[in-house]
Amino acid sequence: MLYSLSLIHISEPTRQAEISYAVFCLKKKKKKTHRRITDTFRYIKEKKKRLIITFETNTAPLKLDIKGKACGIPGRTIPLPSVISAGCGLAWRAELSDRECLIAFMKEHDIRWEAMYEIEMR
Repeated sequence: MLYSLSLIHISEPTRQAEISYAVFCLKKKKKKTHRRITDTFRYIKEKKKRLIITFETNTAPLKLDIKGKACGIPGRTIPLPSVISAGCGLAWRAELSDRECLIAFMKEHDIRWEAMYEIEMR
C-alpha cells in the first residue's frame, strides 16, 4: 500500500553519546477535495445599493458604532470603499431604508458626518 507522506519535523542529532541519531516525524497527507464551482458561487451575495456615510474624523464613526450598537441602530463600521475619497478611512454602511433613522440619531448625539452615498456593493 502506498501513502502520500509529508515531513512535519526533524529533530537535531544528539552528540552526547558515541551513537547519534535524528528523529523524522511523518504524517499522512489528507486528500484534497475539490468543490464544484457552483458550490463556491452559491455563497457570493448579490450586489445591491447600500447607504454609505463618510466622516471627517476617525472618532465620529467609532462614536456612532459604540452608541449605535447600544441603541440598536442598524448598520456597521467599514473601511472606506475605494470609489470614495473622504477625510478619514472609516465609513458607516447601512440599508437605504435606514437613512432617516440614522440622520436623526446622529443629530441627537452630535455625530457629524461628511457625506452620504448610495453605492452598489455586497
